[in-house]
Amino acid sequence: MRIPKIYNGKGRTFFFAAWEAWRYSKAVGLTYISPTADELNGDFTNASVVTSSGKPALLYNPFQTTRTAGAYTRPLLGNGYVIPTAMIDPNMQAYLKAYSDTPNFTPSVPGAPNTI
Repeated sequence: MRIPKIYNGKGRTFFFAAWEAWRYSKAVGLTYISPTADELNGDFTNASVVTSSGKPALLYNPFQTTRTAGAYTRPLLGNGYVIPTAMIDPNMQAYLKAYSDTPNFTPSVPGAPNTI
């Protein structure tokens, strides 16, 4: 094959084509976890992240980890559920408030999705 001023037809020619498609035949409903207003302000007392016993997960201070007697220890932040406002990045807090969805229902189980 020869295309004037583009391809003289004497070199080796290789063509490759690929096509992919993914079609859904049914509508898919997504539920996910969005931070609540309290969580955006650092209060995780009623957090959606829970332990296997159903209690809110404790928060530890990663900046004060110490090693004593071969074991690492980290002190709790505040009462274990509240991040001090001095440790919250105001830029990230503003970003999350602007771009996070607000929860639109209360889940029946702690830690379950709260946004459709």
